[in-house]
Amino acid sequence: PSVCMDSSFALRLSLLASSTLRFAAPYQLRAAPACVPAARASPALGFFDDLKKGFEAAGASNAPPAEEPEGQAGAPPAAPAPTFLGALKSGLAGLVKEQTEEERLAERIRSGEGVVWSCDYSRAWRAVKGMPQDELSLVESVELARELSAPIPNEVEEVLAARG
Repeated sequence: PSVCMDSSFALRLSLLASSTLRFAAPYQLRAAPACVPAARASPALGFFDDLKKGFEAAGASNAPPAEEPEGQAGAPPAAPAPTFLGALKSGLAGLVKEQTEEERLAERIRSGEGVVWSCDYSRAWRAVKGMPQDELSLVESVELARELSAPIPNEVEEVLAARG
């Protein structure tokens, strides 16, 4: 009986055959060379030597100044010369602005912070985007709601009054 092969079947068969031939032979492990040269000098070692020399040279130029002569003991001390890192730090400190209390409160409200009460108003949770996160006492929940200018249900105050 003859087998009728279409072109896609022939392609699949040839791919299967080539992959089995390619991966049929086990991987060959190579033995380590018998002669390993003694310690070769690493080109990186010279770099680290040069780096060390550069640090030593920089340390000598940044050495503290010698003691002042006796005649200038009452003079105010001279301001230290600004360093690169000091200038960078002072420049970045000017960019960072401390938030005011109103800005922090607005950020908390924008992030969706609030209070969620149970249906009988006996329990409360801190909420972020309407999802309860951690449980609060009723007193803490009322304080948080007032802080965020959120409405406080009358039932909560009734439960608080009943608990005394």
